[in-house]
Amino acid sequence: IPSTPSKQRSYIEFKNTVPKNSTVSLLDLSGKLLIDDTVKDSQTKISTQNFSEGIYFLQVSTPYKTKNFKLI
Repeated sequence: IPSTPSKQRSYIEFKNTVPKNSTVSLLDLSGKLLIDDTVKDSQTKISTQNFSEGIYFLQVSTPYKTKNFKLI
């Protein structure tokens, strides 16, 4: 998760890319679950303001498939 000096963009945003009722999970490098959220709207923001810089894994689970992403 990139740091920003102003902390104004301390979030992950999904716009029309994740179907409603999908699950979005954020895990740290050790596999600890930090966020587990359900997408309710076509535009969803997940705050990362309280996380330090590092490597994280984002898992997006839809009714059809699960995708994993590495965030640095």
